Amino acid sequence: QRLVKHHCLDIVYPNQSFTAADFVTAAKNAEKQIYRRGKKVITVGGSGLFIDAHVYDFSMVPPNRSKRQFYEQWDVAGLQAEIINKKMTLPINSKNKRHLIHTLEREGLPAPTRNPISASTIIVGISPAKNERLERITLRAQEMIDGGVVDEARQLYDEYGQQNAFRGGVYSVIGQYIGGNIEIDALEEAIIRSDMYLAKRQMTWFKRNKDIHWFDTAQDARVWLEDSLKGTL
Repeated sequence: QRLVKHHCLDIVYPNQSFTAADFVTAAKNAEKQIYRRGKKVITVGGSGLFIDAHVYDFSMVPPNRSKRQFYEQWDVAGLQAEIINKKMTLPINSKNKRHLIHTLEREGLPAPTRNPISASTIIVGISPAKNERLERITLRAQEMIDGGVVDEARQLYDEYGQQNAFRGGVYSVIGQYIGGNIEIDALEEAIIRSDMYLAKRQMTWFKRNKDIHWFDTAQDARVWLEDSLKGTL
C-alpha cells in the first residue's frame, strides 16, 4: 500500500450495511478518480459476487434493509420454506442463508443480470497448488494471532456487538473462542480450516468464469500480463 494507492478501504463501519450494490458505486467512483490521473485500474478481491457485480456491471435490485433485517433472524430451513410458500425459485446455492435472504428481499425477481465484459478488461486468476495454499493460510493464521487479532476482535465485539461483519472468516472463528466454544490451543487450527473452506468456495465460484486467465503463480501471471499489455502501459 506504500507503493500503490489503494481505494475502497475503511469506507464503512462494522455496524453499517454494505451491499454488492454499494461496493459497485464506491468502485466506480474510485475508477473515475484513477482514470482522471491517467492511471490504469487493478481490481483485486476474493468476494466473487462483489467483484463480478463490478466487472460485469450487474443490474442490481436496490436493497430492502428492513426486510433483510427481518429475515436475518430466520434459520436456513425456515427461509427455504418461506421461498417455496411464496412460489419463488430457490437460489442455486439453496443452503446459503445470505442467498436465501437476497431471494426474499428481491421478492422473487431474477438475480442480478451479467453484462458482457468490457473489451479493455483482463481478468487474471491465480490458483496455487493445495499444499502451497495451506502453507500460506497457515502462515497467515499464525501472523494474525501473533499480531493480536483476538484482542482486536474483542474490542470490535465490545464496541459494535454481533454485527454481520463479524459473522464470517476469522472473526466468526474468534467469536467461538470468545464465547467459550473452542479452546485457545485449537484456535489456530480452526482459523486454518475456516480459511481453507473459504478458499475452496471462492475457487468453485471463479472456476465457472470462462473469462478468467488462470496461472499457477503470481510470477507467471505477471509475465503474461506484461506481454499482453505491451504498448498500453
